[in-house]
Amino acid sequence: MMKSADFLFTNSLLCLSLLLLSSCTISPIATSEINTPSSTLTLSITPSPSLTPTASITPTASITPAVIIKSKIHSLSLNENNVREIRNLATFGTPNKYCLISSDLDSAIDTIFSNGQTEYLLASKDHDESQNIHIWNLTTEEIVQTLSDDNIADAVLFSPDHNTLISFSLDEPGTLILWGIQSGNPRQKFDFKHNYYYDARISLSSNGLRIALFSSRWYSENFRVSEFNLQTSKISETDYEFPLFRESPPPHIYSPTGNLIAVTYGMDDKLHLLDLTNNKDTILQFPFSNLNDVVLAEAVMETIAISSNERYVVGGTLSGNIYVWSFTDGSLLETFEAHETDIADGWIGGVKILEFSPESNLLLSVGYDGFTKLWDVNSGDLLKTINTCHHFGGFTQDGRYLVTVGENGIEMWGIPE
Repeated sequence: MMKSADFLFTNSLLCLSLLLLSSCTISPIATSEINTPSSTLTLSITPSPSLTPTASITPTASITPAVIIKSKIHSLSLNENNVREIRNLATFGTPNKYCLISSDLDSAIDTIFSNGQTEYLLASKDHDESQNIHIWNLTTEEIVQTLSDDNIADAVLFSPDHNTLISFSLDEPGTLILWGIQSGNPRQKFDFKHNYYYDARISLSSNGLRIALFSSRWYSENFRVSEFNLQTSKISETDYEFPLFRESPPPHIYSPTGNLIAVTYGMDDKLHLLDLTNNKDTILQFPFSNLNDVVLAEAVMETIAISSNERYVVGGTLSGNIYVWSFTDGSLLETFEAHETDIADGWIGGVKILEFSPESNLLLSVGYDGFTKLWDVNSGDLLKTINTCHHFGGFTQDGRYLVTVGENGIEMWGIPE
């Protein structure tokens, strides 16, 4: 659903592009400046008094979820044994124009291997007044924990330790909470600085020790990527300064090898893939010669993903297109016209989620148009289209299932071996 802020950002971006193309200069709204690079911000840390995790997870019997949750197993393959050989499978239904999809990243998946058993956990936030976070055991189809806090979570992530859930609220001053999954209690709470704006998108490194998020002083024109170190409880800013081209800053992600990566439009009118860990800049091939054309085509990047073998990097735009690049040299390999848009009806499509399966060639896209799609980036084929108004989709870590959350509740879709 296109918000008024989105309309303002599009017009602001157009104006900014025209200014960049002329000799005009832009004056900041306020004179406050971003902290110097690599500066350290002071945090207020409130640990929980004492925690005694339960020996076993007991389902919460009295909880009634906001929607009826149904867990289903569907095979993505009709007659093939290898997902890379799937071709032209049927589409489920037609788009629902009035499907309201949250912009929050309010669901996450974890795969737990214990004593030879595999269990799948899903954290999903209620959209009623409670805003509780429920943790589901998808194997038993039961809620095993409910997390409640005054802070409304804008993003949730499972830690790689399989014992911790991380929630983030961007409401000032910006709050990060580490929850014990078994106890359901907060282990640590970190309040960031006041008078800063924080974007809802956060990224977690593969070792679970660093969290990246965009931050900016109020009324500043520029953002920096901040990294929060969970071991030292300190946050530092990267050297690179990102111009505010839109309501939200450009997307960032940790690569499988642990480098912090961001995609942004430079003042040279080119699209850049920045390795902020190693200070490496790769120009991405992009079919637009200047920022004005980017704005007119609504080719602003919404989200990015990197394949597990680091062969591909993909970017999803406000227009609904997905661009596939070589991660090594930035060459454009493929463009998918993935998700529909329709500004005239008061809503706009676009790509909310991109994620690679552990197989690296299988790409998931979730759009604001109500569709979830699976792509083979090796062949460029659309393998599967599902329309049940999903606001979340992701692969289990063993690659066996695609888990979606939408108007039909929680659904598990089998991935053939």
